[in-house]
Amino acid sequence: MIHKTVFQLFHELRNPPRNWSQITNIAIRKNYKKNDIICRAGLHPENLFFIKSGVVRKYITDNSGKEYNKFLFSSNHVVVSLTAISTKKTANFNIECLTDVILYEIPYSKLRTILKNDLELSNLYTDMLHHFFVIMEESEVEKVQLEAKERYLNFQTRCPDILNKIPLFHVASYLGITPIQLSRIRSTIKKN
Repeated sequence: MIHKTVFQLFHELRNPPRNWSQITNIAIRKNYKKNDIICRAGLHPENLFFIKSGVVRKYITDNSGKEYNKFLFSSNHVVVSLTAISTKKTANFNIECLTDVILYEIPYSKLRTILKNDLELSNLYTDMLHHFFVIMEESEVEKVQLEAKERYLNFQTRCPDILNKIPLFHVASYLGITPIQLSRIRSTIKKN
C-alpha cells in the first residue's frame, strides 16, 4: 500500500472543514537546519510538526548509543511523538532533520482545545490518527514478514523523493538492514 500524505488523505476524506483556519492560525512556521533535533528523547514534547519541505527521521537509541530509525518523513507529513504528547510523558524518540526543513509547529494544548470545541475538526484528527496507526502497523508487519529486497522496493515506491535526499545508511536503518545489505540489494535491482 502506498502511504498517503496528510493532504492526499485530507482531500479523500472530506472537503476542507469550515473552521480549518483555527488550525492554521495556531501553526507557527519554522526553518530548521540539517541535523537539528526538533524533539528530544527524555523531554516533554509540546508540538506536532507538519513538514512543508525536507526530510526528518524519528529514531530511538539503545543503551549502547546505537540509533535505530523507526520512521522517515518528508513533505506534507505530520510527525510527532504521539504517545508522549498525548500522555504527557517524556518522549522515547528523537526527531532529527536529515535535510534543511521548513515545517509548521502546532502546539498540542491549543489543538486539543480546538478539537474539543469543533466536531468536524475532531473527526478529521481522528481520521488522521487512524491513518497513522495503519501506517505504523503495516510498517511493523513488513519488517517481520517481508524480505529486505521487498521492504526496499516498497519504500522506493512509497517514498521516491526521500532516496536522493538523505544518506542511504538512514534508509538501511529504517529497513532494519545494514548499509552493505542495502548496497547489494540496490546493485541487484540495477542489474535486473
